[in-house]
Amino acid sequence: MRPLNVLMIGNAHFARHLCLALAPQVESRFFDTSGSKRELLSYLWHLPRADVVFSECASLRGGGALKAACLFNKPIVQEFMGSDVTTAIADVRHGRVNAKLRRLSTFICNAPWLQDELSNHGIVSTVIPDYVGGVGESALPLPAVFSVLSYVPDNKEDHYGMDMIVEAARALPQIPFRVVGLKQSRWSIPNNMICLGMVDERALEREMQSATVYLRLTRHDGLSQTVVQALGMGRWVIRSQPMEGTFFSCSSAVTIEHLTRLFAQFQAQTLSENSAGHAFVKRMYDRETVVGSLVAVMRAAAAAKSP
Repeated sequence: MRPLNVLMIGNAHFARHLCLALAPQVESRFFDTSGSKRELLSYLWHLPRADVVFSECASLRGGGALKAACLFNKPIVQEFMGSDVTTAIADVRHGRVNAKLRRLSTFICNAPWLQDELSNHGIVSTVIPDYVGGVGESALPLPAVFSVLSYVPDNKEDHYGMDMIVEAARALPQIPFRVVGLKQSRWSIPNNMICLGMVDERALEREMQSATVYLRLTRHDGLSQTVVQALGMGRWVIRSQPMEGTFFSCSSAVTIEHLTRLFAQFQAQTLSENSAGHAFVKRMYDRETVVGSLVAVMRAAAAAKSP
């Protein structure tokens, strides 16, 4: 069976990782069609020979790259990842749907709660795990110092719950808090909190290993690959979306309760690594199984190509 020829568009970070993971079953290449005219032209040149167009970020309206795929009647696989779900729901409500794009597209999403949201508005999708980073055989021992790590990108403090993170840090001055992504907050942060700015993947991995708790308090969320990464290391996770192996919180008060309890256990030397969380992601996000599922959905889309 020959490898599929797949053109990747959408979220650059995740699409590039996916290209590497899918080889050799899929010959894929990422095109930054929204950020580079040269990349867009290259994409258009390769498009007639493509078996499938895969978009890491889904749309019912479609930008230029997806509309071009429609002109060539190409099978399209689109992955809903998080905030694109709310955009798609708004497009359905306001009648901003490209009918041909919807017909040519196979929609997948990376979490069951996203599937439920989409289904409630008539959008059919299949849950396909997309974490291809792999999970180690065992959880890593907790670090010697209790600390909390979070990720908040620039210009998205409200969506990522920076207000709740700051409030928790202020209430727990004995615990160090580190925030990756954000260079400087518009909130007045306490002395036990530092903003590290953007870091590369290796630095993020080191920060995750140095943390006891990973905190993710987004207003709306998909799977979150950083959550899977944290659980894969055996770290404790507090997040605003219920998920096996994590503690649920969508308020600073509940977050403070969770952290207070975990810190007390740590001080009493009764807190070990999150082995249940590690076992869950190891079972759910086995790299070979995830890649196989993604390849299968691409092959199915290619096989069902419209004439």
